[in-house]
Amino acid sequence: MDKFTRPVEVLSDSITMYVATVCALSMITLTALVLSATGQLGFDIADLASTLAVLLLVSYSASRLFAWTFSTQHNRESWLITALILFLTLAPGDSTLEYVKLALVASIAVASKYLIAWRTRHIFNPAAIALAIGSLSGLTSAFWWVGTPLLLPVVVVAGVLIVSKTRRYLLASTFTATALITSAIVALISDYPLVDAIRLDLLSGPLVFFAAIMLTEPFTAPATRGRQLIYATFVGILYSSQLPLVSMPSIALLIGNLLTFYFVVRTGDLRFKVTGVKKIAPRTYELQATPYSRLNYLAGQYTELSIPHPKQDSRGSRRIFSFASSPDEATIRLTTRVPTGKSSSFKQVFTRIPVGATLRGSYIGGDFTLPKDASAPLVFIASGIGITPFRSMLAHMLATKDTRQITLFYFVRATDDILYAKLLAQAERELSVTVVFVVAQPSKTWQGEHGLPTKELFERYVTDISQHTVYISGSPTLVDSARAQLTGNYTPQRVVTDYFTGY
Repeated sequence: MDKFTRPVEVLSDSITMYVATVCALSMITLTALVLSATGQLGFDIADLASTLAVLLLVSYSASRLFAWTFSTQHNRESWLITALILFLTLAPGDSTLEYVKLALVASIAVASKYLIAWRTRHIFNPAAIALAIGSLSGLTSAFWWVGTPLLLPVVVVAGVLIVSKTRRYLLASTFTATALITSAIVALISDYPLVDAIRLDLLSGPLVFFAAIMLTEPFTAPATRGRQLIYATFVGILYSSQLPLVSMPSIALLIGNLLTFYFVVRTGDLRFKVTGVKKIAPRTYELQATPYSRLNYLAGQYTELSIPHPKQDSRGSRRIFSFASSPDEATIRLTTRVPTGKSSSFKQVFTRIPVGATLRGSYIGGDFTLPKDASAPLVFIASGIGITPFRSMLAHMLATKDTRQITLFYFVRATDDILYAKLLAQAERELSVTVVFVVAQPSKTWQGEHGLPTKELFERYVTDISQHTVYISGSPTLVDSARAQLTGNYTPQRVVTDYFTGY
């Protein structure tokens, strides 16, 4: 699968999630307008254009108003995403009264982000709750006209872009499979032709759009594989079971959002009080903070950190950070690398966060965690700040006296870029851990390994890698390069990857 998904992932990694979603939805919207203008879509182009204009204007105005009212940062892409989803799912207006109703639905969607929220995180998918309220109240109808064969090719392309950006392959595929299986069962029970039922779902319904674009929204979907499986299966059954009311796509998604909210509440309070930000290597900074309450996370997991700030650039105010700290430590450690030259507004603010400031995480997620079987030998491969989840794991192992066998290959540009050297040395002394530093640009005095990931390098230290599980964390280039060396008779039992993008 990697050879098909990686080119798209490389493209999506160069932009933020919000920008990727805007691009995907804009592709569908522009295609719909062209099809309408050429008489192929069945909607009058003037009605579509007027509907789009109303939704854009009202969503933007409402977003500005609520951001000002709640003294928070206006997200320059979020309102646009909401407006475009509503445009592709609501029946187009053709009168002043219809446009007023569309404006009310758009206002409901934006308002839900602020009024139905928990610790600044909205609970429900904004477009879904607006569609549900609009349909149930009679304001408008959720027509889901995006689910037409004419738009399916561009919807698939847009969906691949979003799913590759969010890495929610399991979530989207599990939902799709569950929905189709449920639809097939319903068809058999009701004596409806099975082939016709599946064809309708795929070609004349919003299944693909729903799965790739609405179901995968990070704020209202779980962030770990196990919970994603439960969520996707649950929503998939509701979506296709043809039960009164709950099988409306918007209602099915809202019920699933409640399940996600239950998972989020169990995570705890994701607020941190900053105790310091220090430079720990050239261009590398570590933020240290104390959580307001004990966090429930596993070594190797990540959080999305929000740092609202004025004059933010197109990359926004949120970033994903792997915990460099372990759950056993009182101090939270989050590390980032600031590129030479002009960096993003987020990273500029990150390096200057004052002591005592309160930051907030959106959620905790990730499956880049230690296997439960402590007897299985492991190989860790890290580059740059890709060492952070391994630092979390090793700190946890030191705290719990976990002596499983591990060989860690740590690739850095220069020796000055080595992070957490003291903890790595402690792990070598006290645990069954071997650390191999590999320097790309070694000094004349360096006598260790140097160069790039190669099969020969790995074989010098791990001859039976086929008996190991391999974890790889770092830049996409390093992850792909290292993984390419683990083939043939030298294929590990399992390879787990963690791509660090946004360098």
